[in-house]
Amino acid sequence: MIEDILIPEELLQLDKLLSATELIEDSSFLAILGSDSSDLSISLDSYLNQNINPLKKLDLKTNNPLQEIIGLNLTNDFLLLNLFHLTTNETIKNLLFFRDFISDYKLKIIFIIDKTNYLNILKNAIDFYNISTFSFLFSTYKIEEIKELDKKDLYDLQTEYKEKIKTLNKKQRANFLFEIGLKYQKYGEIKEALSYINESKKIVEKNSSNENIIKIEFILSRLYRDIGNFKICEKYLKECEKYYKKNRNSSIYKEIIEDFCVLYQHLSNFDKALEYCDKLYTLAKETNDKEYELVSYQQYTFIYSKLNDSNKKEEYLEKAFILAKELNNSFILAHLHQSKAVDNMNNYEYIKALDNLNKALELYKTQENIFMINHMYYKIGYVYYQLFDYKKSLVYLNWSYKFFDRNGMKSESITNLRSLSLNYTFLYEFDKALKFIFKSLDIAKSMKLQNEIIDILLQINQIYTIKEDFGNALKYLDEAYKVSLKIKDFKNFDINVRYSNTYKDVDNLAKAYKYYQNAVDSKELTENQKDYLDELYGEILYKDEKYEDALNSFLDSLKNAKKMNDLHRILSVEENLAYTYKKLENYSMANRFFMEVINKLKIINKNNPKIKKLEIEIS
Repeated sequence: MIEDILIPEELLQLDKLLSATELIEDSSFLAILGSDSSDLSISLDSYLNQNINPLKKLDLKTNNPLQEIIGLNLTNDFLLLNLFHLTTNETIKNLLFFRDFISDYKLKIIFIIDKTNYLNILKNAIDFYNISTFSFLFSTYKIEEIKELDKKDLYDLQTEYKEKIKTLNKKQRANFLFEIGLKYQKYGEIKEALSYINESKKIVEKNSSNENIIKIEFILSRLYRDIGNFKICEKYLKECEKYYKKNRNSSIYKEIIEDFCVLYQHLSNFDKALEYCDKLYTLAKETNDKEYELVSYQQYTFIYSKLNDSNKKEEYLEKAFILAKELNNSFILAHLHQSKAVDNMNNYEYIKALDNLNKALELYKTQENIFMINHMYYKIGYVYYQLFDYKKSLVYLNWSYKFFDRNGMKSESITNLRSLSLNYTFLYEFDKALKFIFKSLDIAKSMKLQNEIIDILLQINQIYTIKEDFGNALKYLDEAYKVSLKIKDFKNFDINVRYSNTYKDVDNLAKAYKYYQNAVDSKELTENQKDYLDELYGEILYKDEKYEDALNSFLDSLKNAKKMNDLHRILSVEENLAYTYKKLENYSMANRFFMEVINKLKIINKNNPKIKKLEIEIS
């Protein structure tokens, strides 16, 4: 399987190759390193030069490297040939023809070639692996940096303010501070924006009209929403609504109504969100305002998505796409592609999700919308997690987290930290997983987000369960349950499932059955939840040595998982089936399912530690 690495952070994965060279004494050694970029080929070259001793570099004068190698005394040396720029079809052909020569003369050679020719070799020279060969493809997964934005207008404004400050009256000073704050908002630097605009507000409150105060409070409401301070956001929006209510047709009043709609979605108050969305749609139709009609369609889409009303969501999504294209509104088109991506993810269509997220990303880049660019990086990272590409996921998640954390965006930071923790959990790097999840817990507690706190505590339980630290697993599960008691009408499905799963793992089957039944008795279960319960029940039965019954539960679960194309669930159930068939002494079926899981894992990530564990189980 092809090896993918990141640069420069994970270049040290080459240690695997280097340690292998130490084991080679009189045998031959050939490494084919494919690179997808010139910068990476140079990095690989430099790294090997620093770390392999003795190592010779050969500057090629022909397209036939083997001809130049003949006659060289390479008994104790490794030879490095960077063919990234020189590689031709003829060169590759010669490599293929001379592989026996390499083996006979016990040459220790490392070739760096481009990606195309690397794949060519894999296709046409499978028997390279008959000699002491290591083959790697190194890919640059680095996110393309957002080009440094031209902030000349901001710096010019700050310079002018400093130069004139002594001559400015209070009104002029307030205007300068407000404009500087708006510039910082434009560049996604929320903390700086808040600092300047709040300073402007202090001056205006003492020396200006209500209208100017309201203008400032409207901007502040958005800034506070961005950092998750919804209480202050709502306070300012209510003041703005009260002031502009007499002029219902104004564009700013429509913006206020739209912002109420967005705010109440953040607060999960969907009745209120729909109320304001209806207001916005009515206003747009009354004034024949197509742009705000489009905005209302967009907001309906978001609300019905969160309410799991797929029919209504699809209805408004279609209306929004048609009108957005008609109006050439790239901002809303980007949002709609993002919404489609969410649908894709809900249907386990992750490749389609990536396509829509990348379309949205490109549109946001044209707008220099820093916040949404980083929001897309988070979502792309999440999709790569679902595709089991944990390391690629981490690149995107780390990038977006740094932005959200730097700007004090607590809600976004929590989500990001939880995703980072998930990736490290399934890379079995539990210290990092716990570090990030506890950081998210601290933020959630500081914001008093009770539902979020429960979800995070359940995730901590999951980490400790996988780590087989069942004392801590139960400790944090109990804490989640205590928090849930404080929330009216809280549905305890997830808590019951986690209790059942944890007690199953500590062989307390009576409690495992009890909490499983509690979960079953929950109302309005989704198909995914029912499927998960089938698998959980199978696992309890397996622990209870009721293997035939367990088998039937797993087969039902697998059928549903395949229907939904849920790869995570498929892998989990197939592994359970393998162990169950083994207990039933049906070794052919057991081996079949062990190999199914192993082959899938190798395609996803050949370094997954579970592979070796499962290979041992094959009879």
